[in-house]
Amino acid sequence: MAISLTSRNGARVDIADGVRVAIEGEREWFASGNSEDLAALARRVGRRATRVREDLWLLDFGNEVGLYPVRDGILEVRAGKWSVADFDAALEELFRIAADLPFHAGEASPLPVATDVDVPNDVLYRAFLYLREALRADVSRSLTAAFHALARDPHRRFERHETMVPLSMLREVRFERLPVYLASTRRWIKGAHGLQGLGIDMDGVVPAELPEPRVRDTFDTAENRFARAFVDHAIFIVDATVRAVRKRACEAKVQDDARGMLAQLEAARRTAPLCDAGRLTQVPMGSTVLQRRRGYRDLLHHFVRMRHAVRGLPFSTEAFEALLEGRDAAHLYELWAFFRVVEALSAILGPPTTSDAPKRTNLGVVVGQFTVAWGPDVRVVYQQAFTSTQGTSYSLTYEPDVSLLARGALHLFDAKFRLDPVTDAHQGRSFREEDLAKMHAYRDAIRDARSAWILYPGTESVFYDAELGPQVGAPGREAGGVGAISLRPGEGNRADLDRVLRGLLGAPASDWNAAEAVRGES
Repeated sequence: MAISLTSRNGARVDIADGVRVAIEGEREWFASGNSEDLAALARRVGRRATRVREDLWLLDFGNEVGLYPVRDGILEVRAGKWSVADFDAALEELFRIAADLPFHAGEASPLPVATDVDVPNDVLYRAFLYLREALRADVSRSLTAAFHALARDPHRRFERHETMVPLSMLREVRFERLPVYLASTRRWIKGAHGLQGLGIDMDGVVPAELPEPRVRDTFDTAENRFARAFVDHAIFIVDATVRAVRKRACEAKVQDDARGMLAQLEAARRTAPLCDAGRLTQVPMGSTVLQRRRGYRDLLHHFVRMRHAVRGLPFSTEAFEALLEGRDAAHLYELWAFFRVVEALSAILGPPTTSDAPKRTNLGVVVGQFTVAWGPDVRVVYQQAFTSTQGTSYSLTYEPDVSLLARGALHLFDAKFRLDPVTDAHQGRSFREEDLAKMHAYRDAIRDARSAWILYPGTESVFYDAELGPQVGAPGREAGGVGAISLRPGEGNRADLDRVLRGLLGAPASDWNAAEAVRGES
């Protein structure tokens, strides 16, 4: 029997077997239908479902996105026009950018080669999220493709060994090895019928068998040991994460993800190259097979990036639990926007020279003052606090998501995962006026702030110069005011952020921005 979903404004969708339907998570939905089907949906939705009566549940997803199977049907929840594909694209970009940051020398890796029962939960959550994305078949250089390539063309080595064979089956008799033959003989027999061709007296006594060198191939190589250790550690991460979230709101969602992940990892673990490989004692980083061969090079790629990415994400345990449970798009957008600014600055200035790593304490993860720098003149800080006690604000405490100090000028950016509900797809998805008003508060209250910007997943980018009013094009280095920058996952609108940052830095326009300027003038 189908489940019917009805919103407060009267919109209705039906979930039936074999049907995939999408709803907007910002609305509240009443689910009605068979009580068993509703209970199953409520278990998957978790704390977002509230029982009204036996045949009616209230669903409130907020900013979450996700897929929720109901029998053979699937409910897709979207947020702010973001689909599951948008969420996955943002999370993939976030890990990719974070993994490339240069961390301070001497930082210990939180992911040892061997399993460690004392790995902190925040590290487990990060590693679990990384593995969840890396195991998707539709991402570039996925772990799934790496496992298939390794199973199709595994690395092996050939080794010499000696095996005892009957005298009549010897391939050759080398008389210089006579001392070896005599020393290794344990059993003697009378000459038999099979020995006439060897010129041995039929009545004499001869060895029953002799050692002979043979060559065999084996999968027990350093590279396969590394692959086995990687998969074993990935299985440990998934199992440990499932244990860590027991009796928490995200337990059902994590268990659903874990089942699919473990199926892929355990299948890879059962392949011959990994079953026959021994225990890893040292990562063979200098191996040309590990660096160049298909499958192996992708495992090394993910090994390195996972170790860096889980260390470089300034996210609290609570925020990661939100991603584990319901794919909270607002949480993800806030962090993703910071790393997108880092990536855009890297495209202009080159790779950053330093980057902080989040500091871990007994109370959780300290996420403030996470700084990425390009020499002494340019740095960007995640959630820097401006307070009256420090003298950086003359009124309240403010924490913009991104603070950019560029050659003595302070510019602020704040991620807002929401749109103006009045606009629609035909008019363009615009920002909310109250969000822009908050940028005025930032620029007024925070000392030395020259400009303040909204980063939001819409289609319209604007800038209001404090002296000149609304402006078209990029602001200059001396410009001050407030603005909004449309920013979404993918390559479609990267030019807006690039154009603003180049203007604030006084850098030359990029090729695509120069082309847009020419089209605008014509």
